[in-house]
Amino acid sequence: MSGRTSWRSDYVPYLLNFPHIPSPYCYRCDYQKTYPECQLSCADELERVVRQEGSEYISAFIAELILGTSAAGVTPPADYYPRIREICNKYNILMIADEVVTGFGRTGRNFGIEHWNVVPDIMSVGKGLSSGYTPIAATIAVEKVYDAIYKESTSFVHGHTYGGNPLSCAVALAVQNYIETHDLVSQCARMGELMLDRLMPLQELPIVGEVRGKGLLIGIEFVADREKKAPFDPLQGVTGMIVDSIFEKGVLVMPGAPGLIDGVAGDHIAISPPFTITETEANQTVEAVKESIIEVSTRLGY
Repeated sequence: MSGRTSWRSDYVPYLLNFPHIPSPYCYRCDYQKTYPECQLSCADELERVVRQEGSEYISAFIAELILGTSAAGVTPPADYYPRIREICNKYNILMIADEVVTGFGRTGRNFGIEHWNVVPDIMSVGKGLSSGYTPIAATIAVEKVYDAIYKESTSFVHGHTYGGNPLSCAVALAVQNYIETHDLVSQCARMGELMLDRLMPLQELPIVGEVRGKGLLIGIEFVADREKKAPFDPLQGVTGMIVDSIFEKGVLVMPGAPGLIDGVAGDHIAISPPFTITETEANQTVEAVKESIIEVSTRLGY
């Protein structure tokens, strides 16, 4: 479940009450521990929940690999998803990777899960498939899942009027060919590393809590008190102030969804530029972000 309580509220009456576990949000660990001394308590929570609910009642575990605007750039430790995979295998539970944001190169790999050298059973993809030029999404599954649906079952029928739309498929194919021909996945890795290196020093600024992310999926979290990690009062509108200031300098960033900490409080931005960003443009983005954070800090009395 994301922290977007306001977005979710209209749908709650129609949703099944499924179990969920804390996200691997190391900056604000639910267990008040520090990695790696924590020994992946957040991942082991999956096994506890499976045992409590009964593995026979849980068909799959699904996760957004690197968080988007719900908690921009939050990236699990290197051994998190291998541990999740191990637990899913142990209890015969499918592992589903939500690659809608991370798929097709944005994090510097073809798919986000590749950073952890783990193979999920199912991947959901969208956005990056056509780069937003046309609506398209897909589900990718390992052979055992495919066979269970199309070879072993005679009752599962899934399709809709616009499935396999030829225009959307042609656009998606053209986008993927362009990404491959221009080696844009490697470009995302290079530019992402450059931007993260130059953004990391911003953690010394008084209202910056954490800079994080992979490739061209980067998040910056803002706090009122760095030592206590205390968030700003949502009514102050800090995220909006920073986003507006950056925009005035000719750069677009995504405001993070409010409530990443507890569903109410939490200010952050997502920096996710085009795959084709140049080094000059990356530097301009970093400078615009830095100057705007300093300006807003001063305005807030820091």
